[in-house]
Amino acid sequence: MSAALFGRRFLLDCAHVRQSARLSDMSTTRISVRLDRTLRAKIRKQARAKGKKEAELIREALVKEFDAAPRAKTCYELGMELGLIGCSDGLPADLSTNPKYMEGFGE
Repeated sequence: MSAALFGRRFLLDCAHVRQSARLSDMSTTRISVRLDRTLRAKIRKQARAKGKKEAELIREALVKEFDAAPRAKTCYELGMELGLIGCSDGLPADLSTNPKYMEGFGE
C-alpha cells in the first residue's frame, strides 16, 4: 500500500471513529420510518436550507413536538373538573382530615 493511500485510509478511519464516538455518546437507538416522497423531499430541502443533517432536523422536530404536548392531568384535577370533589352536601368541611370523625371507623 502506498504512503498516500495509507494516509487517506487512516484519515477516513479516524473520521469514522470520531463519528462513532459522537453517536455512541448520545446513547441513541435507531428506528425506521416510511415516508412518502413529498415528505422526504421537504425534509431534505429543510435540512439543506438550515445546514443540518436530516437526522438532526428530525430529532429536533420530535423534541419540539413532545415538549409542546400538554401533560396528563392528575386524578385530583379531573375530579375537580367533574365536580366530584366536595360534592356531598351537609357534611363537615374537614371530614377527611379531622381525626374525631375517624373514631370507630373500621371496627
